[in-house]
Amino acid sequence: MAEGLGIAASVIAVVDLSAKIGSLYSQYIKAVKNAKDDVARLLQEVTNLNIMTADINKSLNGPDSTRLRSSHRLGTAVKDSLAKLRTLKQELEKAKDKLRPGGRRSKITKYLNFHALRTLLLSINERIDGLAIQAKEDVSTARQPHFVVPFPRDPDFVERPAIQSWIQEQYSSPASRMALVAIDFSHEVHSKWPDRSVFWVHGGTRASFEESYRSLADSLAIPHRHDPMTDVLALVHDWLQRQDIAPWLMVLDNANNLDTFFNTTEQSPMASYLPKTGNGKILVTSRKLIIAEKLTGSQKFILQISTIDNVKALKLFQHKLKSSFNKSRAEELIYILNFVPLTYMLMKGDYAKADILITKAFNARERFLGAEHPSTLTCMNNLASTFWNQGRWKEAESLDQGRWKEAESLEVKVMETTQRVLGEEHPSTLTSIANLASTFWNQGQWKEAESLEVKVMETRQRVLGEEHPSTLTSMANLASIYMNQGRWKEAESLEVKVMETRQRVLGEEHPSTLMSMNNLASTFWNQGQWKEAESLYVKVMEIIQRVLGEEHPSTLMSMANLASTYINQGRWKEAELLQVKVMEKT
Repeated sequence: MAEGLGIAASVIAVVDLSAKIGSLYSQYIKAVKNAKDDVARLLQEVTNLNIMTADINKSLNGPDSTRLRSSHRLGTAVKDSLAKLRTLKQELEKAKDKLRPGGRRSKITKYLNFHALRTLLLSINERIDGLAIQAKEDVSTARQPHFVVPFPRDPDFVERPAIQSWIQEQYSSPASRMALVAIDFSHEVHSKWPDRSVFWVHGGTRASFEESYRSLADSLAIPHRHDPMTDVLALVHDWLQRQDIAPWLMVLDNANNLDTFFNTTEQSPMASYLPKTGNGKILVTSRKLIIAEKLTGSQKFILQISTIDNVKALKLFQHKLKSSFNKSRAEELIYILNFVPLTYMLMKGDYAKADILITKAFNARERFLGAEHPSTLTCMNNLASTFWNQGRWKEAESLDQGRWKEAESLEVKVMETTQRVLGEEHPSTLTSIANLASTFWNQGQWKEAESLEVKVMETRQRVLGEEHPSTLTSMANLASIYMNQGRWKEAESLEVKVMETRQRVLGEEHPSTLMSMNNLASTFWNQGQWKEAESLYVKVMEIIQRVLGEEHPSTLMSMANLASTYINQGRWKEAELLQVKVMEKT
C-alpha cells in the first residue's frame, strides 16, 4: 500500500513539475531579457522531472507492480516520456551555452524547440490524467461476517423467555443482568445466523468506546485503519453504513453516562458515531432510561428489565454452586444481593434508605463470602460513599481505615493473574496495575505507586499512542504522585503535556482539559510561580463560570483558588472581592 501511495504522490509531483515548466515556457515568450538564466531554471526542472519519471518507472517494474491499477498504461507513458525528456535535456544544454543576456526572441526560439516542449508536456499530462495510481486493498476480509464478543456464553445462564422473545422480535423486525441477557443473545445470533456479524462495544466511557472501535477496525481489517491521519471512529461508522458488507448486530453495553454520548462541548459527540442503516441493528444496555430514550429515539424500543424472580434466582444459585445448599440461607442471600433497588434510591438522593439496604448487603456478603471477597469490598466502598453523601465523615473514615492492605492483597492477585492470562499489554492488565498504584497512593506509598504508574504510562504510550485518553490519564496520575513527593518540576513537565494535548484534542471547555489546567496551576502555586498560577486559574474560572454558572461548586472552588493566588502576591483587595463572592454564594 505504501508503495502505491508513493507512486501516486510522485505522479502528482510530475504534474506539478510539468505545470512549472509550462509556466516558465510562457514567461520566456513574453520576456527574453533573462533568457539564459530562465533556460538554466528550465533545464533544472526538466532534470528533476527526468529523475522523478525514472523513479516511477523503477517502481512500476518492481515486485509490487501487479498490485497497482493502471500500471501497464502508466508504464508505457513513462517510458515514452523518458526518451523524449533525454532528447529535450540535450537540446536545453546546447541552447543554454549559446544564449546571451538581452538576446532577441527570434534567437531564443532558434535555439529552443518550444513546440517540442509543449508537445511533450501535453503528452505526459494527457497520459497521467485520469489514472488511479493506488494499491488495491483486499477488502474481502472486512466484508465477511465476524463474531467480536469478548465474553463466552454462560453455561449457567437461566432462560428468561419474555425478555429474550422481546429482543428477538426487535432484532428480526425492521426496527450486571442486562449484559448477561445480551451476551447470551449475541451467541444465539451467531449460532442461528453465521452469515451475520456480531460486535460488542463497551459504552462505559469515551476511552472504552474508542478502544472497542479500534478493535473492530482491526478485526474487520478495514483499509486505512493504521493511517495516523485517519479518524478510526468515523472509519468504523462509515464502514458499517455500507450495504455490501455482512448484516450485523452491535451490542452497546453499559451506556450509563449521558455525557459520554451527548457531550455538548464536543464537535462530534460519541452518539454520532453509532451507525444508522437497514443492514444492522444496535442492542443497547443501560441503567438510565433517559439515555436509552435518547439513543433509541422511542420508548417503544425500550424494555425495562426487573430483577429475576425467586424461582429463577434459586435455579441460577444451584447452577453456580453445582452442589447441595441450604435453601433458606440461599433465599436470604438472594434477597439481599439481587433485590436491592439501590440505584433508584441513590439517584433520588434517598441516602437514609440506601444506607439501610447497603448495610444489609454488606453484612450478608461479609457473612457468606468473607471480608476479603471483591464483592464485599465493593459493597463496603458503596457504604462509605453513602456515609460521605450524608456528611457522616467519621463513620466513612473509620470504614476505610485499615482496609487498604486487604485491597492491596486482592489487587496484587488480580494484577498477577491478568498479566499471566492476558499478557502485559492487555487493557485489563493495565487497569489492574493502575488500581494497585491507586491503593499504594492512598497509603502514601509513593515509590511503589510511582513504579507501577510509570509502567502503565509507558505501555499505554507505546500501545495506544501519546494522545489516547487512557495515556493522558496515566500521565496525570504520575504527575500527582510526583506532586505528593514535592517533585514539582517533574510534575509540571507531565502536566504541561497533558494540558496542551487535551486542549488540542478535546477543546478548552472539556472537563478533562479544565482539570489538567487546574492541576498545572496548583503545581505553579506550590512552586511560588504566582503569575503562571494566576493566568491559569483566571482562565479556568472564566470558562467554568460561562459553562456552569456563577453558583456552581466548581466555579466557587476556582474563585477560591484565584483568591489564594492574589493573597500570596499581597493583592488583598482583589482577594477580598473574590472571597466575599464565594462566601455569599455559599
